[in-house]
Amino acid sequence: MSEVKYNLSHALCMVYLEMTAADGKFEDSEMEEAASKVMKWEDVFEYDAERTWKESIGWFKSFDAPKSRVEAVFNILELLKEKMPKEALVAIANDLADIGQADGEVAENEKKFFQAFLEVVGLTFEDLN
Repeated sequence: MSEVKYNLSHALCMVYLEMTAADGKFEDSEMEEAASKVMKWEDVFEYDAERTWKESIGWFKSFDAPKSRVEAVFNILELLKEKMPKEALVAIANDLADIGQADGEVAENEKKFFQAFLEVVGLTFEDLN
C-alpha cells in the first residue's frame, strides 16, 4: 500500500472530525453527520470522497495526543482561510454547527471549537445568516 499524500480534501475532513471529537466523545450520530457533510464536497475532492474520508480518519487517529491534533487542525484552518472562498467557509461553518448538534446536545468544547473556527477563518455569526 502506498503512502497517503494528504491534500486540501483531507484537511477539510480533519476539521469535520475535530468537531466530532470536541466534546471528548465519538458519537455515532456525529460521525454519521460529519461523513454525510463531507460527501457533499466530493465534487471538489482530488479523488474518491470515501477513500479520502477513511484516510483522514486514519490521519486523525494517528496523533499521540489531542493537543498535537488540535494544533494541526488549527494550522489547517489557516490553510482553508487562504484557499477557500468565503461562501465555502460559511458552508463549512454551517456543517460544523450541524455536526455539533447531531447527538442532541452541544457541549461547551464544541461551542469553543466552533467559535475558534469562525475567528481563525475570519467569519462572524452575522456571516452565517
